[in-house]
Amino acid sequence: MYCLPLARILGMCTFVVAFAHPQLGPDALRLPHPGLASAEDAGGAEKEAFSEAKELGTREAWDAYLANFPTGFHADMARAYLKKLEGSQQAETPAPPPAAALPPTDDFPIVAGSWGGVVRAGPGQSYKKLDSLEEGQSVTLMARTDVMEDGYPWFKIAYADDSRGYQWGGILCAVGTERPDVYKTCPSEKKAKSTESNKTSKTASKPKSCSSGRVMIEGKCIKKTSAVSYCGPGFRPEGGKCVPGYKAPSANAPLSGEQRKAVGKGCPKGQVWNSAEGCHYDD
Repeated sequence: MYCLPLARILGMCTFVVAFAHPQLGPDALRLPHPGLASAEDAGGAEKEAFSEAKELGTREAWDAYLANFPTGFHADMARAYLKKLEGSQQAETPAPPPAAALPPTDDFPIVAGSWGGVVRAGPGQSYKKLDSLEEGQSVTLMARTDVMEDGYPWFKIAYADDSRGYQWGGILCAVGTERPDVYKTCPSEKKAKSTESNKTSKTASKPKSCSSGRVMIEGKCIKKTSAVSYCGPGFRPEGGKCVPGYKAPSANAPLSGEQRKAVGKGCPKGQVWNSAEGCHYDD
């Protein structure tokens, strides 16, 4: 049978062939609609991309999927998976620990004590030294500054004959109720007297003289070159004790270990050195 071109009379030719071959039926030779194959291919690509993004399960995978397939059922599902993923990540991130509660700032002045150490002209190690306090010396906290160092703030204090300066909370102690902004509570007077009594009894049993090259300080025989180090910053050995204040060594006096180190760093003789203050007198 003769047929006109397929593009013009597709329905008629299909009818004639089906009539000639009744076993096939009218749907056997039906041709797909133009564009139907490409739509099916796109749907398959979308499903494959969705499966891959779901398998990876990362934010980047879902973002890439939505950038290529922003609409449709699978796009809505992808946004739901992405929202669930973000929620689980936020739940895994631990909240920062709460800051240590500090006492109120309106309860100054406060009677306190010092464990000893340097009093400075301002709240920080870079300020000039004003004085040195003895362990157990009474002070008055006038105000707490906002300067923190190693977990403790710096305080403005009054001490001695109404002298003023600043000390770090890590070398201050509370009288009575413990405070989180100073180091522990001061030892009670009874305990302090007991400690002093023990020191006195131990000193009484110490030797009355030391061998050559050593000097007695507080009942102990200390090497002469280590006497300054034994007394510590702000003190000097004198009369068998560690007394406050600095005294330059004589020209012929042996240097301590710290002083020898300072000379190696280029410091003048008699000074000591550390990384925070550089060359300085041990006062």
